[in-house]
Amino acid sequence: MENFVKKRALALFLVLAFALSITAFAAESRAQIVRPSLTFTGNVAHCALTVSEIGASITATLELYCGGTRLQTWNGSGTSYVSIGGDHTVTTGETYLLIARGTVNGTSFYETVTGTC
Repeated sequence: MENFVKKRALALFLVLAFALSITAFAAESRAQIVRPSLTFTGNVAHCALTVSEIGASITATLELYCGGTRLQTWNGSGTSYVSIGGDHTVTTGETYLLIARGTVNGTSFYETVTGTC
């Protein structure tokens, strides 16, 4: 009888361990994705930000700077997915800073990208 109880306990433990590993994997696969991008074509900066998390409330701001001067701002909000950005004429040889900030379900994010035209 004692051997039977040990086998049942071991089987239950293995089932629970398996179930918990599946739950952890599912939560990880729903993580937020924040992707700022700064590229150049000639003297035009292409600025973009995508933020996604299934079912999440998202607010986002994207700002382009040269030195300490803010050149352009883009804003957006939505549920599950937000894409904002645009183009801005820049000077060849200058270094630019793109700042992406906002919230996903109330949790803040902040990312930067730099590039030289």
